[in-house]
Amino acid sequence: MTRALTLTLTLALTLAASLAAPLAAQSAAPVTFKDDVRQYLMRGEDTDRRDVSLIFDAAHLVVQPRKGDPTIILYANITTITYDRRAKVRKMNPRMGAALDHFLTVQFKDASGRGDFVEVEMEKGVAPRIVAIIEARSGKPVARAVGG
Repeated sequence: MTRALTLTLTLALTLAASLAAPLAAQSAAPVTFKDDVRQYLMRGEDTDRRDVSLIFDAAHLVVQPRKGDPTIILYANITTITYDRRAKVRKMNPRMGAALDHFLTVQFKDASGRGDFVEVEMEKGVAPRIVAIIEARSGKPVARAVGG
């Protein structure tokens, strides 16, 4: 190899390594969604709705209610993820057509190996980002469904 080619390859590898480090750090940084997410809790025949924050760190999804204990889910324990858009009639102007609510259901195994799930409703503006983040961080595909 000529000296010029060796110098060019060394420079290219150094540049690639320096650019990759910030990208790797960015992908591992926690991402939080605070104001646009609500969790649905099933209690027998009743369903409670509460505001929560979703925190995506390098190894966990954390569902943090404003009051109470968080639900911490290891990405490795997630079994399925489903993104669902459900149609509803607009109360103020039904002639405009149906509005869509955006839901994410995460099924997982808890520490004892029992199956459990978390269902959250997301605002339209954050739904695509939340779906992309959980798919990238967990390494699991997100099933997409459109409900009626």
